[in-house]
Amino acid sequence: MDKFPVPKSWETEVTTSTESPFSDNLMLYHIGFLFQAAQNYHGASLASAMRTHLVTGYESTILKNLLVTKKWFNLMVQNKWLEQCHLLLIEKKLQKKYSKQLTRYICVNKSILEKLMWSIALPGFGQYLNGKYFKGTVLLILEFLINVQSNFNQVILLSFHGEIVDAINNTNYQWLMFYPCLYFFSIWDSVKDAGGGKDPYSFFPYVFAAFFVTVGLIFSSSLTIFGLLWGPVWLPMLFVLPGIIIGFIVGKIVNNIS
Repeated sequence: MDKFPVPKSWETEVTTSTESPFSDNLMLYHIGFLFQAAQNYHGASLASAMRTHLVTGYESTILKNLLVTKKWFNLMVQNKWLEQCHLLLIEKKLQKKYSKQLTRYICVNKSILEKLMWSIALPGFGQYLNGKYFKGTVLLILEFLINVQSNFNQVILLSFHGEIVDAINNTNYQWLMFYPCLYFFSIWDSVKDAGGGKDPYSFFPYVFAAFFVTVGLIFSSSLTIFGLLWGPVWLPMLFVLPGIIIGFIVGKIVNNIS
């Protein structure tokens, strides 16, 4: 079934479509190709050719011509189109043939989560896991520089012990103000390099989280919530979730407008 002829324009039309190549709409769009393929392969008209033969031939052609190349494979991963390929899900022979590609496909989302979690742990680690060693080194150096100059580790220790006033007094705000933007940029960059963040404006939650955490840091020495002074560690952390939520909302609005 994977011997169907492929017109020169077909590959471009399929790969530039915003719709899954495994959808009925796209198969109907290429009905002329399917008709000719059925005649050549089966020696019969479209009416007498089994629908399963046409679908199988179509899906096999896509897998043969698109899945084996990195460019088209990434397109399949980005749009989650592989999950819609019925033939690939049921044919063990094809699963074995494309085992490397399928393993890479399954591991993509796990890889993104891995880079995300390590970037949350320390800026630069996600970049190292992505193989971006120079970028990771620069981020690590900046992280250590800001950390030391702002007394951040000491501030964290004092905050966890509930000594908020001492934490505020030990904070060098001139240096610590750089930290939120560096931190969330590092997270976004590692996720993007790992294959995530493909949706339009998916960076907005990260950007707004950085904005909100910076604002939280600005007011951390005086702002009280529920009568409590939260300080330069806990108050910025409270601002993370509102920043992410607002970022998602703004991203959706901008996406709808554009």
